[in-house]
Amino acid sequence: MSRGLWRCIIVAFGLIASACGGASTPPERSAVLLTIVAPDTVSNSANPLDGRHLVITPVDLEAEPAQRIYVHLPQRGTTPVAADPVWGAMANAGARVVVLAYNPTEPVDGFDPRQSAETQLAGLIGHLADTAPADGWDSFGSDGTVDWSRVIISGNRDGADVALAIADTHDVARTVLLSGPTTAPAVQPIDPSRFAFGHADDQPDVQPAIWTAAGVDEATTTLTSDADLNEITTGNRFVSELALVDGFNERNDWQNRRYIALWQYLCCS
Repeated sequence: MSRGLWRCIIVAFGLIASACGGASTPPERSAVLLTIVAPDTVSNSANPLDGRHLVITPVDLEAEPAQRIYVHLPQRGTTPVAADPVWGAMANAGARVVVLAYNPTEPVDGFDPRQSAETQLAGLIGHLADTAPADGWDSFGSDGTVDWSRVIISGNRDGADVALAIADTHDVARTVLLSGPTTAPAVQPIDPSRFAFGHADDQPDVQPAIWTAAGVDEATTTLTSDADLNEITTGNRFVSELALVDGFNERNDWQNRRYIALWQYLCCS
């Protein structure tokens, strides 16, 4: 991938590109906007960071959900996919979404701190503020800092371990743990700003206890039908008992399009 920033107009939940290239964004959009940014554009570390940052911007930047950023940390070793319906669903509900490339390794063995999730996010916000000034990214941080009170931090599998560590360090607006963390944290008090989702077949003997230790309320909403998915109005802990379908397993089932209502609840409620 070349250095720099690509911008595409995208439509519906499938994030299908309808116009890409270097042309400037129209002042009034009828679809969410996908921006792809190379990590070394925002933080030029000695060892290039693999992957890419995805930024999905909603149409209405003045709406309440757009006043926060939903920042997702993928499972280590995976590359975020622009066509994933999760991001389009959230953006269509009004959220700004960032899917971040990062290196979660501890600062040993040649680790470059410029590859950390915190540093990459700060650099990305500054980059977006410079390249898309009309979109108001400068209100989310400046001079290499992040206004964490306006960040919803999310992570999948070991990305949830990193998300939880960030939430323990910074005063984030919300924490969303998806099929993770993979290891039990030190026990913390229940925090109403912490949410979790996973499949009932994913580590059923340990995952509930890990979520409790992470401060997620023990009251569980069990999803057994499509009707359950469409009636989510409250709750912090969600467990799906829906049958797995082709292409999904218990660890990645959260990416299934059928959970659109849940994603929109987690980002925009």
